[in-house]
Amino acid sequence: MDFLVLSTLVGIIVSAVISSYVFGRNTSHPLNRNFFILGIAVSVWGCGILLRYNAGSESAAVVFFSVAMFGSMWTVGWYFRFARVFMAGILGEAGVRRMRGAEAAVFASGALIMAGIPVFGAKSMALVGGHFHSVTGPIFFAAVVWGIATVLLGVFMILAHMKDAPGGLERKHMLTVALAPLMPAVIFGVLELGLHATSADVFVGEPYFTIAIFELVIGWGVMRLGLMTISPQSAALHILQSLPDGLVLLDSRGIVRNANPAFLEMTGLRREVEAEGRPVSDFLEGSLPCAESAAPCAAKDLSFNVRHSSGQGIPVSANLRQVRDPASGARLGTVMVLRDLRARMKMEAELVHAEKLAGLGRLAAGMAHEINNPLSVMMGLSELGNLLGLGGKAEEYFRKIHAQALRTKSLMGKLLLLSRKEEGRREETDLNDLIEEALDLASLGMDPGGITVEKELRRGMPSVECDPEMMRQVFVNLAQNAFQAVAECGCSGHVRVTSGVEGGTATVRFEDSGHGIPPEAMPMIFDPFFTTKAVGKGTGLGLSICHGIVEKHGGRISAENRPEGGARFTVELPAKSCA
Repeated sequence: MDFLVLSTLVGIIVSAVISSYVFGRNTSHPLNRNFFILGIAVSVWGCGILLRYNAGSESAAVVFFSVAMFGSMWTVGWYFRFARVFMAGILGEAGVRRMRGAEAAVFASGALIMAGIPVFGAKSMALVGGHFHSVTGPIFFAAVVWGIATVLLGVFMILAHMKDAPGGLERKHMLTVALAPLMPAVIFGVLELGLHATSADVFVGEPYFTIAIFELVIGWGVMRLGLMTISPQSAALHILQSLPDGLVLLDSRGIVRNANPAFLEMTGLRREVEAEGRPVSDFLEGSLPCAESAAPCAAKDLSFNVRHSSGQGIPVSANLRQVRDPASGARLGTVMVLRDLRARMKMEAELVHAEKLAGLGRLAAGMAHEINNPLSVMMGLSELGNLLGLGGKAEEYFRKIHAQALRTKSLMGKLLLLSRKEEGRREETDLNDLIEEALDLASLGMDPGGITVEKELRRGMPSVECDPEMMRQVFVNLAQNAFQAVAECGCSGHVRVTSGVEGGTATVRFEDSGHGIPPEAMPMIFDPFFTTKAVGKGTGLGLSICHGIVEKHGGRISAENRPEGGARFTVELPAKSCA
């Protein structure tokens, strides 16, 4: 393989790799799309050169000469389009028209030369070194002069607008794009003309590898640019597009004229055009004080809901400021900034819940001392009454008093768990062992008939550093709730328990096929004394205690309804190590 073939192949491969890499970074950006098409054009140009050089006949060489000219025309013409997209915003209407006109002239003149190749191409072909190659003739010189002239025109048009660039960094980027085709085009054209004019060996040292140089410099410029087009507003625009808060520009009639991605996410829209041209009231639950009226006003810290496409209301905090013409003072529109409050409201709810637990814990600690003393007396006397063997109603009353005293003591013990400050005895524990023990304990005193227990416990489950007694209590409570939920359905069902690892976190899930959790009860499911069970069947402390225990271990417990029916409780704990 000689130098020409090798250098052309290198040019094609390098241009294809660079185009694919840059385009793959952001396929939706117009600059990347144009660069990708430019890379294809450069590859066609290189393939045409390679095939022309290796043609086996004069007619084939002419055809491949046309292919190379087509690739060259496509490359230069698309370079003009690439530059137009690249400089979006600083060309102005007149500059865009001039660039479009130059682009059309490039394609038209290139097509004219292509049309002449079948007629005059054979006259420029000569068999040199066993290969057909264009060495002279008007069509050859026209193609070379056309290539140099059109590239110089493009470079000149870019450099002419450098003074309009918003800053020094942008001017450097423009210079990079302007000089990218200049060096290879000039070297290529001068050496072609010089070698052919002097009848030198045209196959040694011809700079076809400059195809790769062209693509390499353009690609470097695009990547250094950071995938942004050049305009006076480009930096500010991209900053606004990256804001986490929703930003909406309204005209004087309250019509959306521009919106950033954060607002689109709030409303569930995919593209900006879906929001543009629509009244802002379409997206809000309520009205704004100055978005739909000409009255001069500004508003801060408004609270309302943004209407998501799914029908869900997204709570937001809004700040509005009017935009006015500096000269006339006329109101041009309104800028609205929206902050999603869901994360803040969730955090506030968690803080309130934590404060409720803390308050209840303090209350329980105070009550325990006052109640346990008379409670111990009641238990002792009732037990003594049982030992007297009085028989009849008296003995039955003593048994009931003793049973209720034990129940009250158990309830006070649960309350005290909410106020426990000590961490307890912690050790590395196999959660699968605790799950097996919890299922056995939860099934005691219950009729398991009709309930199928499914276990999917991960082998080699990571150990967790926890208080095994407290964590066993969590799993027993969740298992009992699952069994009771299925039993309340009055039909056969199943309880499914799984364990696994998700991102370094040990996860245990209890699922049941019961009725699930009522939607209105979901926000309060972990509140103390809240229960969905019938009166006398639950104290409402079980899940609250589970929540406190899991949080004390640096974990998280959550509840949700399964799509197929029933509830799912998930316990997440930091894993100590993985097997």
